[in-house]
Amino acid sequence: MDLAQGVRAAVARGRQSGSYLGTVTTIDATALALTVDIGTGTLLTGVRWITPYTPTVGDFVTVLRAGTSWVVLGKLSKDLTGSGRRYTTIAVTPTASWGAMAYWYTATETSAWSWSVGPMSQGHTGGAPPYAQVWGGLVVYPPLAGVIPSGATIESARLTLTRDWDDDVPSPRAPRIYGHATTSVTGTSGPSTYWAPGYGPWSPGGLVQGETASWDLPSSWLTALLSGALRGIGIWSQAPADALRLAGAAPITISYSEPA
Repeated sequence: MDLAQGVRAAVARGRQSGSYLGTVTTIDATALALTVDIGTGTLLTGVRWITPYTPTVGDFVTVLRAGTSWVVLGKLSKDLTGSGRRYTTIAVTPTASWGAMAYWYTATETSAWSWSVGPMSQGHTGGAPPYAQVWGGLVVYPPLAGVIPSGATIESARLTLTRDWDDDVPSPRAPRIYGHATTSVTGTSGPSTYWAPGYGPWSPGGLVQGETASWDLPSSWLTALLSGALRGIGIWSQAPADALRLAGAAPITISYSEPA
């Protein structure tokens, strides 16, 4: 048996035993799972990894079946697929962030909004009768088309939010997310005047105090952000059960590939 025949035989034995070589295409930091392209036309999803390996999109890895699960053993020293594609992950942070607050006059359902630079909040909180405080906010991103190379293929785009650790209520609260097309806020208009029709409310999941979570952007939102039809996202609700306060920025993490 010559060398080439030996390699083919080893590959055949590997496939029969449930082992593959593949490329990491997506990392789900919440579920702690990977998506791996093994070149068969069907992606492996829900793949776990063994520490101390730290996955990165674009890694060429060994994947092994363990019972009914797939596990990444680690990164190979060389990508054996040839020139292939180059994978990059970037975090796009907002260029501006505003919080909004209104004293809501409960008797007439009227309000006067005020805006300030800072993290976003949402919901209806307590106030001195006959008033209540209502919160909202929005962030603006740089044009996404300007940060993605021409010809690149976007593999994933995820929005990350962090709830303030000192938020008053420990139970999970869900952000009510909207898309908007503005680059600034002025006057006394409330957050809802900025929302773009058809983009929200989107409620991907709840957050407890101090928790950070990320969710895949709806494909229509990503398309609109890339085209400039949307310039950012915001949160807003009048429901007391939705009251929450976020901390820090709201980055969008984008993984894309391009010819190597």
